[in-house]
Amino acid sequence: MQGSDVLLTICEVSIAYAGFTSVVGVLGQRGGGSWAREDSFRLWLMIESSLATLFFSLLPFVMHYFAFENETIWGACSGAMALFLTLHMIVVVPRMHAIERESTWSTRRFEPVVGFFITTTLIVQTLNTFALVFERSFGAYLLGLLLLLGLGSMHFVMLLVGVVVTNDD
Repeated sequence: MQGSDVLLTICEVSIAYAGFTSVVGVLGQRGGGSWAREDSFRLWLMIESSLATLFFSLLPFVMHYFAFENETIWGACSGAMALFLTLHMIVVVPRMHAIERESTWSTRRFEPVVGFFITTTLIVQTLNTFALVFERSFGAYLLGLLLLLGLGSMHFVMLLVGVVVTNDD
């Protein structure tokens, strides 16, 4: 299958990222043994992003072993990723705004960057699904996977910035 080595490498990176996030979650707990709501939300987003990247890195192999053609694989996988991102936004955005209203936590400086990652990934995957511009290509799908990893990295930066702001108070 086209790109199988790259997909396996992304699997390894996403597993390492999920493991690192788990270590942060275990070792970084605040006094009293519980996380602030906004920090646990950030950790959840980091885990979700890394596990989604892992899932979408493995999904093409399933289709490949059912003897689908490359074009069908990349189109269907891109469609699945676009659907996931749409559902992600439906679930996450209201939760994020609710947490922001209830705390001193603010994502305003990161929202444009996170929005760029999600919107770009959603557009590219939708275009790839319908063979518009990208012709159901591996490259467009790979871009989506890399943007998912970037999204997880942004959540990590947001967690660090939140910790720095909390410690300065």
